[in-house]
Amino acid sequence: SIYKIHLHNSVSSLIFSALQGKHLKNLTLSETNMCSVGFASLSEYLGSNTTLQWLTLDKNHIDDTVDTERFGKALRKHSQLEHLSLCDCHIGNNVNALSDILHSGVKYLYLGSNAIGSGGGFIIASYLTSNPPMESINLERNQLNDNDVTYFANSLKTNTRLRQLTLSANKFSLVGVKCLFKEIFNPTTLNDVADCNHTCTLHLFTKFFNPIQRVNVSSIDLDQPQSSIAEENKRNKILLALRIADSQLHYFGGLPLELMPFVLKLIQQEEVSTNKLTRIFQCMKSWIVPHMGLSSNQKKPARSKRKRGSV
Repeated sequence: SIYKIHLHNSVSSLIFSALQGKHLKNLTLSETNMCSVGFASLSEYLGSNTTLQWLTLDKNHIDDTVDTERFGKALRKHSQLEHLSLCDCHIGNNVNALSDILHSGVKYLYLGSNAIGSGGGFIIASYLTSNPPMESINLERNQLNDNDVTYFANSLKTNTRLRQLTLSANKFSLVGVKCLFKEIFNPTTLNDVADCNHTCTLHLFTKFFNPIQRVNVSSIDLDQPQSSIAEENKRNKILLALRIADSQLHYFGGLPLELMPFVLKLIQQEEVSTNKLTRIFQCMKSWIVPHMGLSSNQKKPARSKRKRGSV
């Protein structure tokens, strides 16, 4: 690891030459003033290395198209690399650089403090919409705003692989935050809750303990299959929606009779054991019980009138 040491061209070449044949798994070159020669040497090194899993290049300027294209090709050929950190690298809205970096195949990408605005946000959101193998992307402290909300909201509708999306310290208004969060937790109806994205945890605030940060279950073992995590998150979101009894009473109007036992079971399975009876009562008192044995279109048979004295 090398931090805050400006490397001249000749030194960069010597370092990567010395690393040839070394089976490194982690390489950090932060704030080293890497230039075209340094990125060329790094790209060549990546072509021969087969063990590197984590690469950190924070605070190095990546603004040359040739450098990023060469670097991107080297990344795509490196099948073992999973973590790539390029924070504060002055990437901005460089479409070519972002496209090469996104299509590198890494699972965990850190692009914080890169002055990425709407142009870059569209490229990133479009990539996420294609449901790539990426599991986490950090875009904190950029220049994304409400104009980018629709793009990222659409990506959350289709993406089933992304587990972490960090958008804190951008320029979203409260309206934009609500629109994004609605894709993770929309308590309008039970169907809306179930149809949300249950795989991704959305970070919109710098303080982790903001209430909405905890909608997805943080205690789940991330080594579990994503399908198991998604089901557990869905269950907990439904329970959270049911807890807000005063505003969720309309959920149960017209609920089919055969589904009610399962809903009550979900309520009773909640970890918090206090106030269960009150919550069940609040849910049940608004439930319009369907006619048993009759569909809504069926009419009750008319009774024949008996004449007096007839047997």
